[in-house]
Amino acid sequence: MKKLPLFFSQILKSRKINFTLITFLGLLTVNGQIVENPYDPDGWSILDPANASKILYVSTSGDNDTGEVYSNTATEIGSNPILPSGAIRAFRTIGAAMQNVSNGDAAWILLKRGDVFYQRIGNYKKNGESFTRPIVFASYGSSNEPPLLKTGSNAGISGCCRDTRHIWFIGLSFYAHTRNPNDPEYVDHQGEDGFNFYTARNHTIENLLIEGCTFNFYRSNVIQTIKGGTIENIRVRRNVIRNNYGTLNNNNGKVVHSQGLFSSNIKGGILVEENIFDHNGWFSKAGTSDPNYRKATIFNHNTYFYHTENAIFRRNAFHRPSSTGTKWANTDTGDAVNITLENNLYNDCEVGISMGGNDHIQPHRFKDITIKENVMTSIGLSQQTDRTLGWGIDVNDWDGGDVMKNLIIHQNNPLVDNVRGISVTGENRNLTISKNIIYNLGTGDMFRISALVNNTNVSITDNEITQSESRTGGFMVNMVDDDHRSIMSNNTFELQDDTANTFNVDGLRYSLNSWMTQTGATNTITPAYPDPSRSFDRYVTEVLGLSGRDEYYQNLEGMNYLNWDTAYTAAPINAWIKEGFDNSSLLSTMADKVNSSIIKMYPNPGTGMIKIESSIEGNYRIYNQLGQIILSEKFKHFNEIDLEKQKAGLYMIHFYNRPDNIIKTIKYLKK
Repeated sequence: MKKLPLFFSQILKSRKINFTLITFLGLLTVNGQIVENPYDPDGWSILDPANASKILYVSTSGDNDTGEVYSNTATEIGSNPILPSGAIRAFRTIGAAMQNVSNGDAAWILLKRGDVFYQRIGNYKKNGESFTRPIVFASYGSSNEPPLLKTGSNAGISGCCRDTRHIWFIGLSFYAHTRNPNDPEYVDHQGEDGFNFYTARNHTIENLLIEGCTFNFYRSNVIQTIKGGTIENIRVRRNVIRNNYGTLNNNNGKVVHSQGLFSSNIKGGILVEENIFDHNGWFSKAGTSDPNYRKATIFNHNTYFYHTENAIFRRNAFHRPSSTGTKWANTDTGDAVNITLENNLYNDCEVGISMGGNDHIQPHRFKDITIKENVMTSIGLSQQTDRTLGWGIDVNDWDGGDVMKNLIIHQNNPLVDNVRGISVTGENRNLTISKNIIYNLGTGDMFRISALVNNTNVSITDNEITQSESRTGGFMVNMVDDDHRSIMSNNTFELQDDTANTFNVDGLRYSLNSWMTQTGATNTITPAYPDPSRSFDRYVTEVLGLSGRDEYYQNLEGMNYLNWDTAYTAAPINAWIKEGFDNSSLLSTMADKVNSSIIKMYPNPGTGMIKIESSIEGNYRIYNQLGQIILSEKFKHFNEIDLEKQKAGLYMIHFYNRPDNIIKTIKYLKK
């Protein structure tokens, strides 16, 4: 596993347990909702050893015959089980340690950091005691590397098929090493899931936390039940899930599809937060000579959720899936309810969000949906499945929902001509699409509205649609099969050629002027955005200082619990891109929007003494031209920063209002 350069991470030599409860980010009831843990200042779940009934250590240098079970007050452990103060006796295998854990124990099983285990946690049937007293699988020691479990063709973690309650996995790395064709230990494609939790009818998966783990080169990761089973209060946080690809069914020779995360029939609440999903569902592009199980297909995605209720996806990064960033499917009316997708990054997806599946199966399959403040960029860039497809948001059969304040920008592959910024199909009611920015989608439709039937209270209003570059096809608005122009009002359009017939209604083409007359649209002539060319590529080169997106993807190999760099995650990337559009009233209330009046820094350029005036408090980090962190401190309302002893040159200063959210980035030139 490649480590990140110093510029991209602050190595934590030990992540000590924080014994002070900070705050609950959300205190919600379990029934249909999510109860979150208290987090430490770095955003990680707090573990309190007072809640552990027993503590067991596992190391490759341990001994199953002499391994000991410790109480949380044992003198060998001291005040911090992660860094035991005395000599402890570890077990050599996870299985031997687990033999000392009973159902209902609040046991901690800690794997030694830096060790490489040719083991897996596997299928076990033991549950923790309660929400605050779970079974915990985590790590110990002073190494900067998490424990690495090389599981080969086996699953990393599995729970089947009865109850799975109160289990937490924090800071472990799982690697299906025999499935990576570039690994010297590669064998073949055969493999299972990184984690697979399944429960049958009349059984429950409850209080499952998977946080700060990495899963690499598996087939999929799965949380599911059949109807009649219960799944509630699931949290999947800050994991890096990459490089999953399909396998062959040995019985019939058919390809088994692959997802980064697959889930079905969750009704009791799931939180998917601040994860990085990259390159899932495929190893090679369609059309290559590789076997079919390695190739990208339309059936594989970064995440695929089926029959889901009470789901929150926020601040996740979805990169380069086989097809879709987040795909949501459902066959029954009202069987997907209360889903929120907020401030996620969708980069190089064939489809960013598909909320409705490919077909109009039943009316109003999705109820009370919110898609807001997401950033979608470079849709369809890599053409993984070899299709010329680039869709941002696909809405189909909604009963109540909002699509608002999303940024859909920069489709820059000229070969991709099946482009849709926002697509609305099927039967919808009580649907509002408002205050979105759609900018420079090349060839294709900015808005596509088709086959709408029995629609009630559907409104597309107050959106800004801009095409500042030349177009070779497609429409600003394309209404297919019927005339739905009455659902659009007060939208703003800007394009290079005012007289071009770029609005289509059931085969009849209209110019911008005629469209404005009929729908109440407006025209701004020149977009009032300060820097609308901001993109994922510019963030990678200008903020991270990398050569390009390939180096960014390569560096994800080093992202883990002990080496977590927020600059690689969705929230700061989105904030920086949104800053390029921050003169727009549409973005003025975005949670991570940068308000230039919050922080003032002067003089700039200067000789090294910097004054800061701020209406908020937080932290800052200063990077030199080599990408090294030279200073990291808190800031208050009035501050001075002394860089007089630093060399002349350009410095990058990131200001944070919380550990995972850059609110301002300022370049400082020292003379």
